[in-house]
Amino acid sequence: MENILTTWLNPSSNFNQLSLVWLGSWSMSSMILVALLCLITLGLGWYNTQKLNPKRKIILFLLRSLTLGTFFVLFMQPAARLEEVSRVKNHVAVLVDHSRSMNLPHRNAQKSLSRASVAHQNVLSAQSTLKQWSKTDHYIDYFSFDTHLNSHSSQSELIGSDPRGNQTSLINAFNELSTRIPSSELAAVILLSDGAERTASGQLDPPLKLMSAVENLNVPIHTLTLGPKTPSLDISLAEVRADDFAFARNAVSVDVDVLAHGHQQALACRITLSRGVDLLSERIVDFNPGQTQASVKFEFVPEETGEESYTVQIDPLQEEQILENNLTRFSMRVIRDKIRVLQVVGNPSWDQRFLRKHLKKNPNIDLISFFILRTNASVHVASQDELSLIPFPTQELFEERLGSFDLMIFQDFTYRGYRMKRYLPLIRDYVKRGGGFMMIGGDQSFSGGRYAGTPIEEILPFQLLPNGKDQVNLGTFKASLSTSGMRHPITALSLVQEENQTLWSKLPNLEGTNRLGKLKKEAQVLAWRPASNKLAKTPLIVASSIGKGRSLSMTTDSLWRWALSPESIDNDQGSRAYHRLWSNSIRWLIRDPALNPLQVKADRDRYRVKQNLSITAQSLDESYQAIAGSLITLRIEDISKGSANAKLIKEYQGRSSESGELHFSWQAPKEGVYRVLARSSQQGTEQEAQDLFVVAEDLAELKDPQPRLDLLQAISRHSGGQSLQIGDSWDSLKRRSPAVTQINRREDIALWATWWALLLAIMIPSIEWGLRRRWGLS
Repeated sequence: MENILTTWLNPSSNFNQLSLVWLGSWSMSSMILVALLCLITLGLGWYNTQKLNPKRKIILFLLRSLTLGTFFVLFMQPAARLEEVSRVKNHVAVLVDHSRSMNLPHRNAQKSLSRASVAHQNVLSAQSTLKQWSKTDHYIDYFSFDTHLNSHSSQSELIGSDPRGNQTSLINAFNELSTRIPSSELAAVILLSDGAERTASGQLDPPLKLMSAVENLNVPIHTLTLGPKTPSLDISLAEVRADDFAFARNAVSVDVDVLAHGHQQALACRITLSRGVDLLSERIVDFNPGQTQASVKFEFVPEETGEESYTVQIDPLQEEQILENNLTRFSMRVIRDKIRVLQVVGNPSWDQRFLRKHLKKNPNIDLISFFILRTNASVHVASQDELSLIPFPTQELFEERLGSFDLMIFQDFTYRGYRMKRYLPLIRDYVKRGGGFMMIGGDQSFSGGRYAGTPIEEILPFQLLPNGKDQVNLGTFKASLSTSGMRHPITALSLVQEENQTLWSKLPNLEGTNRLGKLKKEAQVLAWRPASNKLAKTPLIVASSIGKGRSLSMTTDSLWRWALSPESIDNDQGSRAYHRLWSNSIRWLIRDPALNPLQVKADRDRYRVKQNLSITAQSLDESYQAIAGSLITLRIEDISKGSANAKLIKEYQGRSSESGELHFSWQAPKEGVYRVLARSSQQGTEQEAQDLFVVAEDLAELKDPQPRLDLLQAISRHSGGQSLQIGDSWDSLKRRSPAVTQINRREDIALWATWWALLLAIMIPSIEWGLRRRWGLS
């Protein structure tokens, strides 16, 4: 072809591809007509030679055919198309596994030589082959991968990066490769990995999703498996299962699954459970030869409430190489086992019946109820034991065991007649030290129970009118939320403010409220009895903080109507509201941390080392209105060795925004259990909140880091690739040739407009004409 291009056609530039094209732009009908004329002419010529002998007939027929063929070809205007063509290279992708398991030894006997370093050496050894490919048909693309695919601009950049990924995902690597380089532009994939594919666990072998990703690439995938041929000795914590919270003085279970590999003989390992630095329990786990899985259960009883860090650890074996998978940390919140509630009722009523039923229904409440059916002065003819099924143990309740209660409820109850006056200061002090107190309306509540001027008045959110009878305003009404009540957790029947207001507006009517004196400064009215006729609006639900404790007053004894009215029976809306209101009230009175005006929360429970974490603190006042400009102090402490041994890591101060929030970002420098403490002074009261989070590397891959030769061989077989050995040459690896060509230059040389074409067009008809004349034909 080169001789033709250089001597005969004498092109003006170097071309490497020649093709014949037709430049005539005749229509199909024109070409058919010309062809028919040629055939007719050829037939007439054959008919005209009937007198000649066969030899002469054939010679003239051939000459006539050549003449007509020459004229037909010239009619089509043939041309030689010269092109300078270059192939567009396709891609060879080199994928090197950079997950954490690649830092493990490649051979058990050579602990200093990691799987990653062997992979890098093989890439370097193939450098000349890769350079040769890049000169001819292929671009060479270098990638590392773990859970995602990472591109590298050069071979040296790939080899210079360290394996730090927490997990191997061949599926993601293949899928992301297909999005970066279309399969039509791929020539081959060379994969260097130990095959520790965790995302494929639990599926058919070979995993269906992985093989689907291989099929989508539609190119040969050549694999090189790194890692020891026989499993290395390793024991690991596969899974630790524990609840996020537990109850104090109740047994807690921690379930641990253990994996063992590489042991030819029976082995035993010691596993411990610790809280901070205190050892709680230990177990010995035995493995038979070839046994890979075992489970163990720890049980302990936490005595104190609060959040703490716990550690499960396996004592390392003598020949064990991987120690990172021998330890797991977690946090657990220990809460009180029961909320101890004392309910004292002066008169049986529908209100006390419904409230007692609500309290008894809650499994987290330990309820002690006393129903007073008489006073000591009611009957004078019998002894105490004869008139009472259960004597009212005032000294035991209000002196000896007062501190054991989380909440005390006085419901339509007067202290008079039970020699209780001397216990009232103790109840007041109990509230100020952190207890919860609630008084519910009725004839014997507030001033009707003669509490005006007593220590009990000091812990109520309002002043009392002078003691006496007829302390109740009768009449029905519909409860109305106050401004504070629209955002307070007690009256939050719904978390959506507009929906909450709608629910309150649809609740059944209530009946009667106690008469009250002036509200105290710290009182928060959450709901009102609206004004009607000559009656001014009256506080219905009033809350207040008393020292470290809290006090709540319900000035009606008709809330039970919400649960029993015809409307409530029809749609159950009032019943749900009734139970929600009481549940909210109890949580607020016992200072449930979730309802603390100061809140702090990390955006996740677990982080990796040096992963960005976001901490949000929010400051609210006692009415749960956001406080802007509140000074909040955040302390981040490492409590891996227990709260008692907390170590300050970071401290930050800032002021809250208009929404009452303070945001702080941070990166933990090392693994451990951390506690963030938030402190803020609100209206003269020091508030504190805390949250725990765990910082640990994701060791999912190191739980079972054994090489998966079978998986990588399945990939090669399924894709038409080759399973390589260490040191194998890459020269003969199967690759797809570039399918796309690029035309850089094109030139058409008209063959019909040359001198030799004209010579043929004259010479062949002339020879035929001369022979016809000589053989006696016209």
